[in-house]
Amino acid sequence: MAAAKPAPGSPRAKVFDPLAAPRCRSRIPVEVHVAGRVEHAAIADLSPTGARIVGPALALEPGTRLEIRYAAVKGVSPRPLRAEFVRATDDGFAIRIVRG
Repeated sequence: MAAAKPAPGSPRAKVFDPLAAPRCRSRIPVEVHVAGRVEHAAIADLSPTGARIVGPALALEPGTRLEIRYAAVKGVSPRPLRAEFVRATDDGFAIRIVRG
């Protein structure tokens, strides 16, 4: 038996993917360091393996290395987050976190 189609104009149900990494939605201001320049952006969606960054539209090749830096807290600056460009999105781009 085929599944019923939703009526035209009705909202689409969100698909739950139990295999997807848990995500933390936020707006963390960051600096993106890539190819000798610095862009201001924000982390909008963060998981243990990657993130969605909103802000500048970057025309980069997938796999391009970059660093994400966020503001110091009480004078302690965190280590830069090493990452690689995955794809452009409607409002920014997605990265994969590079470990090691």
